[in-house]
Amino acid sequence: MVIGGYAHLGFFVNFFSFPVLVGYLNGIALSIIAGQMGKMLGVTVTSRDFVISLLELSEHLGETNFLTLILGTGTLALLVLVNHLAPRAPTALIALASAGMLAYGFGMEKEGVLLVGAMPSKLPAFSLPGLGYHGIQSIFMDSVALLVVSFTSGMLTARSFASRNNYSINADQEMRAVGFANIASGLFGGFAVTGADSRTAINNASGGKTQMVSVIAGLGTTCVVLFLSAPLGQLPITGLAAVLIFSAWGLLDIVAWKKLFKLSRFEFWLSLLTTIGVLTIGVLPGVVLAISLALIHVLQKIYQPKDAILGVIPEMDGYNDIALSPDSKTIPGIIIYRIGGPLLFFNAEFFKSRIHELVDGADIPPRWLVLSMEAVTQLDVTGIQAQIEICHELERKGVQILLARPMQFVINFREHLDAQDQLGKENIFPYIGW
Repeated sequence: MVIGGYAHLGFFVNFFSFPVLVGYLNGIALSIIAGQMGKMLGVTVTSRDFVISLLELSEHLGETNFLTLILGTGTLALLVLVNHLAPRAPTALIALASAGMLAYGFGMEKEGVLLVGAMPSKLPAFSLPGLGYHGIQSIFMDSVALLVVSFTSGMLTARSFASRNNYSINADQEMRAVGFANIASGLFGGFAVTGADSRTAINNASGGKTQMVSVIAGLGTTCVVLFLSAPLGQLPITGLAAVLIFSAWGLLDIVAWKKLFKLSRFEFWLSLLTTIGVLTIGVLPGVVLAISLALIHVLQKIYQPKDAILGVIPEMDGYNDIALSPDSKTIPGIIIYRIGGPLLFFNAEFFKSRIHELVDGADIPPRWLVLSMEAVTQLDVTGIQAQIEICHELERKGVQILLARPMQFVINFREHLDAQDQLGKENIFPYIGW
């Protein structure tokens, strides 16, 4: 991760679009809530899969410990009440302290209410991990797999909360930071770390705004481990579950889904599919599936780019898309055609067929076809070849092609390919005017 951060490999997080982030966060929220329901009810649920865990929970509803349920529900209600009356108060701390005192004062452990239990009261020691011969052989591929899973998960969480709270992140810097954190964790016997969704949700619900939150949380954890491990062991697990459920509920963004539904049905379904994927096939496969569908959708748009016929529109200067007004008019004998995207190898045939369709379907046989090129942001050899071929094909129909508004790279590209023989400089114009 450190190497990747310095090599600027964090760019791939740009593939996490807003609908994917919303769907991911909603999926994580529902997953957290489902994962804590067994603890709220005092029922043992072994599966961490969303669907299977709910099925397992339904099979063991008869084993519910009602005292656990009452304590957990009361803690959740206290969280909601304190958050409503005093939003800036340490809501989770107040609720957990109250639940812990109730559990200890009334001896609820004897009635089957599960507590956190004994906690270690010392800090981990520095040590150099030994790999051994077989470890060295397998460490590279294992670490690459771990990098992909942990960094993707962490950056999805980071981007989601950044989008929600209107700030930006530097993916390369995040990658380096997580890498150094993992080095430190390994040297002190820790496990692989990343930006955890549940802890981030609690931090967000508690009003954390800066990096100092992590520093204070680390110092607080150190103090608790050294001096408060015994009281911490008296906290009821159902109270911790209530805090997580309360935090996760705040992550659900149904309003964003409503907006997406109004603006773009495809992106709404993409976001919903991301949520379903996260809940059913897992976080990374679900997100990869959503990103793959989004990329396919982009390729489809490039394959069939938006185009327009330009003409005269009353009270508008120049030549514009005739679809903008029912009073627009085209120029008799001239087709002004604008392709709204790159002209590359996989949409060259679409480009040619579209021009033939316009020429053959014209009410008045055209003498000229003006190809407006200002929206052609990319061009390759196949695209140039398509222009040359359509030029020859239209010549046989008595139609002359003219190029207008090409970008400089288009002109340079044509010159290097000796395409001027088919369409000379005298037929290339910087603008379309009266």
